[in-house]
Order: sequence, then C-alpha cells, then structure tokens
Amino acid sequence: MVNGRRRYDDFPAPVAGTEVHPQFDGRAVVAWLLADKIEVPMRPTVAYLTLAGTGGALFVTW
Repeated sequence: MVNGRRRYDDFPAPVAGTEVHPQFDGRAVVAWLLADKIEVPMRPTVAYLTLAGTGGALFVTW
C-alpha cells in the first residue's frame, strides 16, 4: 500500500488509521488495481494443488 501511495497520485485515500498506519478500503484498492494497474486473464487458468501426507504427495489439477 505504501508504494502505491508514493507512486500514484490517484491511489485511494486512507479511510481510517493514522499517518503512520493508514487503513484503506479494500474494495476501493481492488477497484483501483483493476481499473488499469493489473491485467485479469480472460481465459481459464490451470491451478495445481499439492497435498502431502504420510503416503506421499497427491497432485490435483483443475
């Protein structure tokens, strides 16, 4: 959050906290990021889950 405030004039303003420990509205920050700072993939992505147990590792893909 600190870097966003320093680098971008349009970063959402704090809604609470102090100057040293500001608190931000999470929804406002996400909306700001989605507006033009990050790209959201338009196609499905592959996720992997690895579960480790006593019988070895189990890999799950979906």
